[in-house]
Amino acid sequence: MVDLEYLKDFAVDFARNAGEQMRTDFKTGVGKEIKEDGSIVTSTDKVINSNLISAIKREFPYHEVLSEEGNYLNKSNMVWICDPVDGTSAFYNGLPTFSFSLAFTVSGIALVGVVYEPISDRMYYAVESKGSFMNGEKISVSKDKSIKGSAFGFCYWAGAQTNPIDLQRLHASIIGKGGAVFMPGSIVCNGSRVAAGKFAASFHPAIDSHDSAALDVIICEAGGKVTDLEGNKIVYDGRKIKGALMSNGIIHESLLSMIRGSA
Repeated sequence: MVDLEYLKDFAVDFARNAGEQMRTDFKTGVGKEIKEDGSIVTSTDKVINSNLISAIKREFPYHEVLSEEGNYLNKSNMVWICDPVDGTSAFYNGLPTFSFSLAFTVSGIALVGVVYEPISDRMYYAVESKGSFMNGEKISVSKDKSIKGSAFGFCYWAGAQTNPIDLQRLHASIIGKGGAVFMPGSIVCNGSRVAAGKFAASFHPAIDSHDSAALDVIICEAGGKVTDLEGNKIVYDGRKIKGALMSNGIIHESLLSMIRGSA
């Protein structure tokens, strides 16, 4: 029997340590490398990733790690999915919109999610069937029913478009209907705002599990809904995903209709 509360506490503790590394490096500055896909990686990403693998090997040697900057695999169905620094470009360029993200999954289903924003010191976490919290206070999604007057998070970039969905057209359509659109450069920061009731929804076209796994349980436990951009439940089993729509649940279907209309 897996003790999810214990795993949540482990993830929160690790997130705080990762956040301290991020704060220190953010103040002093770090160099960057360009990955094959054109995105950047810093020493901070690599150090946090290495530290996580070491911690999992020590504490949970039969678990796996799937992370943006390196994996630890041993054929387990219990997998930690991590993004050491979500929003690396913002981090490198001196913008405080970045975060650490870690999920615990069993057979591709996210059961524990932790997100930490080190500059604002916001720690989000959730355990399946136990609710969603930010710094110890229970949070819930917004009650927004209309695009007009609501806020939305977007994150998309060249080469990551989920064909045939045109997120640029969707972006313009939401603005045209009176919605406020924010693009802070971090998928995870956007999703955290959905869970906390600030954004009605957030969209992204990323195809890797580490961009959505922790947010999935945090948003759903806050009363929201998460699907891929085609409206399907996402399974985080290492296969590519089809982006994500993360919402308060109330406007999810109408947003899916708009997404389908953008194809």
